[in-house]
Order: sequence, then C-alpha cells, then structure tokens
Amino acid sequence: MGRKTYESIGRILPGRKNVIITRREEFSVPGAHISHSLDDALNTLRAEGHREIFIIGGRQVFRDTMGLIDRIYLTRVHRDYDGDTFMPPIPENEFTVVFEEKHSGDIPFTFLIYDRKDLKEHKHPDRPVTWMRGS
Repeated sequence: MGRKTYESIGRILPGRKNVIITRREEFSVPGAHISHSLDDALNTLRAEGHREIFIIGGRQVFRDTMGLIDRIYLTRVHRDYDGDTFMPPIPENEFTVVFEEKHSGDIPFTFLIYDRKDLKEHKHPDRPVTWMRGS
C-alpha cells in the first residue's frame, strides 16, 4: 500500500505482511516493511516467497501496477460518498468479470472479480499481483 493509504487506514492490517511504499526516507511503522519504490516492495515480497501479492492502493500504486496485475477483487458500493482519490478505470478490453455477487441491505454493494483476458500469456512468475479495492 502507499503511505497515504496507510495513513488513511491508520494502522497496519492484521494477519498479513504489510508493505508501505513511500519516498520519505525517515518514514517508519512498527510491524510494517517500508519500501522506497514499487520494485523494491515487489522484490522483497517475491524474495520471501509470497505467491500472491495484493495491492490495496492508493491511486499512484494502482496506476503503477496496472500492467502487472492478473486479477482484481472489487467491491462496488451503490451509494455516493465524498472523496478526493479514485481508482483508475478498469480497462474493459484487458479484463473480464468472472464472478459477480450482489448484496442488498442498508448499504447495497456488488462484489466482483475481474481476470485479465489474456491471463495465460500474461501470467509470469514475476507478476503474481492482484488489486483488492472497494469503490
């Protein structure tokens, strides 16, 4: 995750390796690995044997990983909320919906899974990368 995403959450996420990407050399968070570039973050996770890497934001990290990802887990909330940061659009010519589950209730939402259309050609041992994001 990017530093701003970490700051918006306000804590590391339990039960997983947390990597925060920032250009700030002095930045540190107990319990998290700090990387100063996307390449450093991905290389660290791969060296530790992580088979699937989840990207949870923010905007710049999503933009920088678009060419690397194979799958997107997306929760689309069917309400309008104020916000100043948005995930880039999913290129429909590159991804297809492989799962969709609608939920009603106080806050209706749809959970979607997108896979890259050319997954067999795209899948690469250096690219086990997935977006996970609500919108």
